Amino acid sequence: MVELIVIVWLLVAFFAFVGFRRGWTKEIIALAGIVLGLFALYQFDGLLRGTLFGDLPRGQ
Repeated sequence: MVELIVIVWLLVAFFAFVGFRRGWTKEIIALAGIVLGLFALYQFDGLLRGTLFGDLPRGQ
C-alpha cells in the first residue's frame, strides 16, 4: 500500500509541472486569486458564521 505522503508529493510535482507549462504570469494571477480568497474568508469569518450558522442550536 502506498503511503499518503508519497501521493501528496506526487501531486505537488504534477501541479508544479502543470504550472511550469502554463507560464509565470498565469500562475501569479491564480496565486493572487487564492490569496484574495483566503483573505476574504479570514476577514468575513464572523459575519459568515453568524449569517449561515446563526439558526443552529448551540450543541451543534
